[in-house]
Formats: sequence, structure tokens, C-alpha cells
Amino acid sequence: CSESNDLGMSDPFCKEAVRFTHCYTTSTLTVPVLSSVFTGLYPYEHSVRTNSQFLKNRFHTLPELAVESGYRTAFFSSGAPLLRRTGLNQGFEVFDDSLGVKPNYIRNLAALSEDFVTWRASFSGPFFAVLYLQDLHFQSTAVTDVGEYSLGSWQSTIEGLEKLYEELKKNGDWDNTEVIVFGTRGTETGRLVAHSGFNINRERTQVPLWIKPTYGKRDVRSFRSVDVPVSLVDI
Repeated sequence: CSESNDLGMSDPFCKEAVRFTHCYTTSTLTVPVLSSVFTGLYPYEHSVRTNSQFLKNRFHTLPELAVESGYRTAFFSSGAPLLRRTGLNQGFEVFDDSLGVKPNYIRNLAALSEDFVTWRASFSGPFFAVLYLQDLHFQSTAVTDVGEYSLGSWQSTIEGLEKLYEELKKNGDWDNTEVIVFGTRGTETGRLVAHSGFNINRERTQVPLWIKPTYGKRDVRSFRSVDVPVSLVDI
């Protein structure tokens, strides 16, 4: 697991998760990607192709289906472009798109996790929650004890995720919760293109996807790998 760990995930998470080695995004822009994840449709079907467009309410979304099935729903955004104006708030009882502090107006993982944990502690029963992280896009969002910004890193983000997983375990939610971790776009390629948002080379369109399924008492927890091509629409 450690040798094939494209997200830097800790071994405890890896040993219970399924890694999709050939997952592809539906767009290199965030709002179209989340529109696809929530509708199961490609951009040409839901008509959201840029971050300035919004998802029309005629589409039935995954969070709306969750509410109809008795789930509590919440979305915690680290900031733009995933704001309420995108229409992605459909079906979410809580859609927290509060802007962070200067200079980037981005909330880091620690802040999102704290808000999520507080929300989860306010009720019992099933839930569907989404945490959108921008830590790795804007790596200067971490704040020290004296209020200064410090450089973020893969390691600090992974440590933040581990703390979040520990909270789920502490509250007894871990085994009963399916945890999906995925990227919305790949890495910068360095190739000359008109605009990075429209770069559809493989390096930009192939993204990490990990799914930790639910487990019963007698289930065997083991790392698995799926090597067939999949799309984020398949989630």
C-alpha cells in the first residue's frame, strides 16, 4: 500500500480502502466536476462547463436523494469556487461556504474538520457530508499559534485527514461510514496550453480515488486495487 500510495494516505486508511488506479475526472475545473459527482452526468449533460456557471435545479442530485432516504446532509467548503451560487447547495440542509481569513480567503482542513465534527455531534443517525479542501492549491492557509501563516504541505494535509478519521472512529461512525477521497484534477504538466483550466492531457485528467467501504464485525479489512478505467461520474 505504501509503495502505491498516490495520496500519501496513512497505512491504516489504505489497509481498509479500495484504490482506483485509473480514475479520470470529467473536467479540470472544480464546479463541473462536483456537478458530475452529484448528478452522475457528464458536463455535456448537466451543462456546467466552467466555474462561473451553476447547476440548474431541474437536476435531481445525490444530496437530495440522501435527504429523501432519511439522511442528514451538509457541505463544508474551504472557499471559492464552491459557493452557494453554483447551485451545488441543492439537497444540503447545511451548506457552509463561509470565507476564510486573508490573504486567500480559504479555510484550511483543520477549520473544516472542526465544523464537521460539531455538526455531526448535534444529531444521531445516518448522514451524507462533503468536505471540499483547497489546502494543496493554496498552501499558505495554515496558521501558527501566533497567528502567522505557515507553508502547507502534503504531510500536514494527510495528518489533518488522519485526525478527521480518528474523530469518526471515536464517535463510532467509522465502520458504518463509506469514506470517499478523490481529487478534482491532476497535476500541472508544464505543457504549453492556452489556459490551465482547459488542459485535458492525461496528467491533468487522471486523478486519485480511494473508497473506504463500510465494514461489519466479521468482514475482512484489506487493501484492494481496481485497475480498470473509471470516471468520477461512476461514484
